[in-house]
Amino acid sequence: MALDRHTGRELWKAGTASEPGYCAPLIRTLSGRRQLVIWHGDGLVGLEPESGKELWSCGTHHSRMAISTPAIVGNRLAVCSQ
Repeated sequence: MALDRHTGRELWKAGTASEPGYCAPLIRTLSGRRQLVIWHGDGLVGLEPESGKELWSCGTHHSRMAISTPAIVGNRLAVCSQ
């Protein structure tokens, strides 16, 4: 969800997940595109920060505990699960 920083009004809402993620969302440039990277209980997703449009997603088969912050170097993204 994105909120207007001046009014608090909702700008957009995106995605659903069966479990929450506990790591903070990240804004990074991947493949030359600025993205909001979110790791939640069902996987990873890259969103367009301005609109919430999904750019990509990847499901994961782990214990649904998205806790550690994804490591991003260049165009490579890595996560670990317990």
